[in-house]
Amino acid sequence: MADISDRNTALNVRVVAFGYFYLTARNILSTLIGVLGCPFLTKSVSQVDVNALAGLTLLATLLQTLSDLGLSSSLAKFVSELRGRGEGTASYLISAITFRGAIAYTLSLLLLIIPERFSTLLFKTTTYSPAIRLLFLDLLLISLTPLLSSFLLGAGRLKAIAPCGVASTSAR
Repeated sequence: MADISDRNTALNVRVVAFGYFYLTARNILSTLIGVLGCPFLTKSVSQVDVNALAGLTLLATLLQTLSDLGLSSSLAKFVSELRGRGEGTASYLISAITFRGAIAYTLSLLLLIIPERFSTLLFKTTTYSPAIRLLFLDLLLISLTPLLSSFLLGAGRLKAIAPCGVASTSAR
């Protein structure tokens, strides 16, 4: 009996070690994309455009934070707990996606309907209204990434989180 317990412990340690490796690799790749992408971007656009990009990033981050409402962190906890009890978790993922999708869609719809107001508020001009309209797509697509990562974390699928995070950072 002790032999089986030792084997399970060794397997769990191995799974955690590989999960740690994948998450570390994801963080390194995402950081490299940001570190290499930022100088490339700043060299190819003017200083005014870099400032506009910073303002757009601020707006996107604010709206993503508002659309999350702590859902991502709680989803990882609940999925992990349900998985430990042997219960299904798919319905929780669908509910979380529906809830967060509705909030993100509502917030991003504001960007589509009144981009001039956001542009005036951030930049004191309506020049960046088309860029704020494009932020609509960014918010819709990127708002689901933290939710899916939290679900995969709770489900113990650490290996699947890394490609999702890197793909999201690259696409952005």
